[in-house]
Amino acid sequence: MDETSRETLKTSKSNLETAQKALRIIEEMSKRHGTGELTIFFPVSSSHVEKNSLEYDRLVRFVDFLSRESRGRKVLLISIGSASAFGDKKLNQKLAQKRADFPKEVVDKYLVNIPHEFFKVYGTGDIYSPKNVTMKEHQRYQHTRIIAFFETEQIPSVPEEPIKK
Repeated sequence: MDETSRETLKTSKSNLETAQKALRIIEEMSKRHGTGELTIFFPVSSSHVEKNSLEYDRLVRFVDFLSRESRGRKVLLISIGSASAFGDKKLNQKLAQKRADFPKEVVDKYLVNIPHEFFKVYGTGDIYSPKNVTMKEHQRYQHTRIIAFFETEQIPSVPEEPIKK
């Protein structure tokens, strides 16, 4: 491995550690604020859940809960899309990004009178999905994780792009 590759690897590892630390802080803030998080599961190869489906209804109920609990505070959200390790890596990255983008329209519709903002939205591709397992297990990784918290001065900095392996 040449020096440039070592430096790139070192920087990537440092960025990943920073992103993981920031995510842990945000998860803790969401628990402290009582906002929590929601994971929406998608059909295979899809970045959309149908209106009136269980997953869509879960998202709407979560957003309604945030609306009631906001009490004038701005709601900040992070949306992290994921894909299973089946298929092409580049397609999985695009699919994960589209899954991360999906909740934005629903949230904007149902929080129309509540100040809110998507703090970060990104897809992780298939980096967390295990290889060589059954399709049933892969389906667990076809999702978007939405973490909500109220605006605060304690928000950690989050890298612009997730680290790619």
